[in-house]
Amino acid sequence: IPTIFEGTYNFRVYATDYATVIQENNISVANTVFDFQLQESFAWSFESGSFEPDWSFGGNAPWNVTTENPYDGAYCVKSGSIGHQQSSEMEITLSLLTGGDVSFFRKVSSEATYDFLRFYIDDNLQDEWSGELDWAEIIFPVTAGQHTFKWVYDKDQSVANGSDCGWVDYIIFPPVSGPPDIALNSLSFEVTLAPSDNTTEVLTISNMGEGDLNVSLSKNYPTKSVKAFCTSVGGGNDEFIENVSIGTINNTTGQSYYADYTSISTAVIVGESYPIIITNGDPSWNTDQCGIWVDWNQNENFLDDEPVVVSGTPGVGPYTATIVPPLDALPGLARMRVQIIYNSSPDPCDASFSYGEVEDYSLNINNNFVDWLMLNPVVGTIPAGGTTDIDFTFDAADLEEGTYYVDVIIGSNDPDESQIIVPCTLDVVAGISVNLAAMLEGPYNGSIMSTVLESMNLIPLNQPFNTSPWNYPGIESVIAIPDPTVVDWALIELRETAGDVNSATTGTRVARQACFLLNDGTAVNTDGSPILKFNVSISDNLFIVVYHLNHLGVISANPVIASGGMYNFDFSTNAGQAFGGTNAQKEISTGVWGMISGDANSDGTISQFDLLDNWENSAGLSGYEQGDLNLDVQVDNSDKDDFWFPNRGKGSYIPE
Repeated sequence: IPTIFEGTYNFRVYATDYATVIQENNISVANTVFDFQLQESFAWSFESGSFEPDWSFGGNAPWNVTTENPYDGAYCVKSGSIGHQQSSEMEITLSLLTGGDVSFFRKVSSEATYDFLRFYIDDNLQDEWSGELDWAEIIFPVTAGQHTFKWVYDKDQSVANGSDCGWVDYIIFPPVSGPPDIALNSLSFEVTLAPSDNTTEVLTISNMGEGDLNVSLSKNYPTKSVKAFCTSVGGGNDEFIENVSIGTINNTTGQSYYADYTSISTAVIVGESYPIIITNGDPSWNTDQCGIWVDWNQNENFLDDEPVVVSGTPGVGPYTATIVPPLDALPGLARMRVQIIYNSSPDPCDASFSYGEVEDYSLNINNNFVDWLMLNPVVGTIPAGGTTDIDFTFDAADLEEGTYYVDVIIGSNDPDESQIIVPCTLDVVAGISVNLAAMLEGPYNGSIMSTVLESMNLIPLNQPFNTSPWNYPGIESVIAIPDPTVVDWALIELRETAGDVNSATTGTRVARQACFLLNDGTAVNTDGSPILKFNVSISDNLFIVVYHLNHLGVISANPVIASGGMYNFDFSTNAGQAFGGTNAQKEISTGVWGMISGDANSDGTISQFDLLDNWENSAGLSGYEQGDLNLDVQVDNSDKDDFWFPNRGKGSYIPE
């Protein structure tokens, strides 16, 4: 303000995004001292010239932003052009952080006492105005929480006076919270358990938004697969025939809407096979196609269910099928739908067939279905910035070996993610599961290990430990390397003893398995899974050994303890993870420990024999060579100078 005189002035200042407003105040400038208050409120003066997405409209015509007679600035909003017994509605729903006043300016030009501008809070009428009314401020109290504010211009059955509309401008709400915003610490869970074991994983739900986040969790145990089919249309006949058994279905009457049924038990047991024969007694009714579906998950939606395979010559029959209720079929009554199409076109979705029949049967499924995933809690409210933990308890009690699936459905009031599905998998396996990691010094490049052997297709497809000193007879092999981050093969050995590591000799070996090491050290099996499964049971102390073709092997310094049915161990996190400590492993970068390179002849020590008998004989060669101590495909001086020379004299600490 370049020039200002003594007096009292009214100031009103807006934020550029209209999310906040500086409260208007009368400011005295007698001593050129400005004193005004900042108030975080939610305000609209429509100075952008358009409605924000938060607004919605109803009635017979929407409101419009206009430059016609604004109270404040260059714009205001005006009710839409409507006829008799019509309305124009404008509303917004907001979550208020605190209570306070909602205020706005209104102007009306209408038929007095008949056509009204009305204001509602949560569908409760607060006040109404009609006639010729100039701009005036309107104020109503409102509590904290979610509220819907609505302005309605409403006309009666006749007469239109004045401009026949209402105007609104400069709306201020108490402080408003933004919408909730859901975030999860995990988008899926996979757990491996031995039969009868259980474990609990934790899903953390965070509210990154401003409003309260309401969540609810439910489960959906899916069927084995999802297929689609076409229902009968046109002349199709639908019937619900209760308590009809599986067996032979004979259409002896020669009519498409009648059938004779045998009468055997309708009870079916999961995993067992049940034959069905569908015959046609009258040759004049040629059944071109036949389909069978069963609502195994009992959700009344056959689109979720895999069609039963039906055999038979089209137009001749009979048709045969075998029903095998899947392991995850829900117990109780399920519908089996049989669809027969007579004299149709080859396309089963073509509605031009001459006649079709759909019959429904009730199957009483006898299933020891196990709800193996428990969720706690299943509902809750998370304040802005808050979190809550949901226990996912996996329980393999009463489950046979196999893989089980369930989708956890998280519903919330997040406007962008009202539903999130978290797939959960339970692998029930006899024996034990191992999740293992180890680093190799040779290919380590400062953060991860090099994968040049894999990139050049040099890693053998069959496990390479079938020679001395390992003489491992395993048949592990692959058609192709399962992961582009594979570094090389490794041999994992399990030893069980009642004593400490010194007693974990080769005589205590209970299992071996060849696997791959990824560039981050993770051990994976031949299908790329990070879960190594061993068909053994462990009752005493378990020690884990890792061998490599030209690195010194390591053994865990202490017994590895199972957690939730899984044996987890990472050699690389500390020198003390391996028996022998700093003599058994090498710190290959700060805080990262790796198996020591240089044992080119795999005898457990790094000596002159590795140089004379192996490195010198392969120097200058390229490919998959044991003398390639850094796994860079070349046997050269860097292998000798950088790995064999500084590591000579070191040996394995694995008990013999």
